[in-house]
Amino acid sequence: MTRVLLVGPGAIGLTVAGAVLQRPEMALAVAARTPFDTIAVELDEERIECEVPVLTDPFAITGPFHLVLLGTKAHQTPAVAPWLAAACGPDTDVVVLQNGITHRERVEPLIGPASLVPAVVNIPADREAPGHVRVGFRRHLVVPDDDPGRRTAHRFTDTFLDVDTTADWHTAAWRKLVMNAVVGTITVLTRTTNTVLLDRDAR
Repeated sequence: MTRVLLVGPGAIGLTVAGAVLQRPEMALAVAARTPFDTIAVELDEERIECEVPVLTDPFAITGPFHLVLLGTKAHQTPAVAPWLAAACGPDTDVVVLQNGITHRERVEPLIGPASLVPAVVNIPADREAPGHVRVGFRRHLVVPDDDPGRRTAHRFTDTFLDVDTTADWHTAAWRKLVMNAVVGTITVLTRTTNTVLLDRDAR
């Protein structure tokens, strides 16, 4: 059984956790400040719902996990250092589901002997309540083409989440960063969501 811990159950983290729930060989737990009972992931084509153990104290962790999903915002990373220290061991892969290009510099000092997997995230999702997320059609991660990255891609085979590997991860990360800057500027100016990009009249 592959033990998986989600640290930071926001919209992105919950979406990826929903894909974990589609793999029967994975056992999911969640680290959160506020407890909840159930993860519910609303996709266009189906609803994934499952009760999961939610931990609110890092000292409650017993032994390292095989896979840690870091779903906090980048600036929140130092606050979850105790969780990462408790959850990581030499056989742990830590998938960093954050924006930006400095995943390694930010997270590697906190995970000891674990392997870091930086991810470029392309997931349109909105958290509607604790543990409950609604996800759009495109669900895609890009990770490095190395051993931890390939392990991560394999773990999400036959789920709704597409995970691709690339030999040039930094270019993919920069491309996403530039896109975020452009889209963010447009949505601020138009006071709407990124759906404005599909509106011909807004052009």
